[in-house]
Amino acid sequence: MTHILHIIHELSGGGAARELLNVVRFLGHSKGYSHTIATLAPLNDQGRELAQQAEVEILEAPSPGELHAAMEHADIVQVEWWNASYITPFLVQPFPLCRLVIRYHVAGDKPPHVITPKHLKLADVNILSKAKNPVLNEFEPGWRAERVQCILHGSDFNRMPRVQRRPHNGFNVGYIGTVNFVKMHPEYVEMSNQIQIPDVRFVVCGGLSEPVLLKQVQQLKAEHKFHFMGYVEQLENVIAEMDVFGYPLCPDTYASTELVLQEVMYAGVPPVVFPYGGVTQTVKHNENGYIVQRAEEYVNAIEYLFQHPKERKRLGAAARKFVIRHLGIENTASQYEDLYERLMARPKMPHRWGVDFHTQPAVKEDQPAALSQSEVFIESLGVDVGRAFKASLYGTQMDEVFRAEISILHSRYVLAKNGVIRFRNLYPEDPFLNLWAGLCCEGLNDAQGAAMCYSTAISKGLTQWRIYWYLARALKQLGEHEKSQHLIKQLQGSVQGFDHLVKRYSMDTFKPALEASVM
Repeated sequence: MTHILHIIHELSGGGAARELLNVVRFLGHSKGYSHTIATLAPLNDQGRELAQQAEVEILEAPSPGELHAAMEHADIVQVEWWNASYITPFLVQPFPLCRLVIRYHVAGDKPPHVITPKHLKLADVNILSKAKNPVLNEFEPGWRAERVQCILHGSDFNRMPRVQRRPHNGFNVGYIGTVNFVKMHPEYVEMSNQIQIPDVRFVVCGGLSEPVLLKQVQQLKAEHKFHFMGYVEQLENVIAEMDVFGYPLCPDTYASTELVLQEVMYAGVPPVVFPYGGVTQTVKHNENGYIVQRAEEYVNAIEYLFQHPKERKRLGAAARKFVIRHLGIENTASQYEDLYERLMARPKMPHRWGVDFHTQPAVKEDQPAALSQSEVFIESLGVDVGRAFKASLYGTQMDEVFRAEISILHSRYVLAKNGVIRFRNLYPEDPFLNLWAGLCCEGLNDAQGAAMCYSTAISKGLTQWRIYWYLARALKQLGEHEKSQHLIKQLQGSVQGFDHLVKRYSMDTFKPALEASVM
């Protein structure tokens, strides 16, 4: 019996946990495997229910000692990776001897979910869910062949009821997934509203909806077109009334082989997608769905499918045939079995962040220096994406620091919300995470969040004059003019040449360079 310890940030209804549980169910005792899942975050009610359904042993938020012992005991340790707040702090800690697999549940080429060379060097085997990633170019073909494998996520179609198409009024364009701009195309509402179809309805299933989305619908007076259903546990009835699956993801999406996309295609619903993330591994243009490049093409594709029901039927049938043949848990699990068999033929190895023991077997195992949470966050982003944050943390030249922090302020939405702010919320004691979250909040026009983060950064010991200036700026945006002016006067009295410095280091000063470097 081969015992596998899976280490995951949390158990939820998301794609990473769903695929993990699919694999655990399929590679059960009958296949010669036993599984334990260690969740670094405490289980919520949904996680407990999922664990009970899977009938798998759970280590809930184990202590470092408990996790270390579980890793020593396991035949294979598999880290279920996306750049979640608990995962990177775990990866930079010392490991016992083990056979280490990292399974990447995201495309891995867009911040904050960036696969770095340090990730790839750490593991004995890296399982990607998107075959193409620029980071692979840093390694020789022989190294990649030995250490990297692409296994697409697989839905368990055997556990899905056959969706029977149901007659319904109007024309339903479905969306299932994250209902905010971390995943969704920022023009989703506007694009949808432009679609000219009688009695069209956009059925949106997912967790709490982004308030901006609802506001956009209201501003367009399009409430009659959009039906936000929230989280739906049993999706069969919703899918049964879908005519098209409109799944436009944002350019910075971290999506790879989306389970929900497979499941909708399995039900015979044709998808319309943008070519972002890894969805083109599943959707083949004009074969089993449509891939569009621009908003206008998205609108035209949905309208065309409404006007041509035979084309909808053709694409839907091809979509079902494709996912059955190429995806699904049987295909995924058989590849896992081959990989585990090869891995079990190898001895357990030491592993340390930043070191490849396969190519540096004689390296001395010194105790690595402890990192602050802001340093851990930089490590999670790699050299290129983390450059601005590193300059903010360590920079000694004012030009360098201000240029970096203006760049952070203009971070793209996914990096700001799904990276910086999420890390700050988990580690609110770190002064630099508060500073960076304040800059990102300011860039997202959240002056209240910015002021709170800047104030916290100051209270945690970050007292350089520029932080007070940022706070004064946020207070002014909030209409707190008296407090803002009080801070400004204090800075004018204590910082030599303050007014000149403010002019020199305004955002407009660095705008040309910023436009070329915004993340």
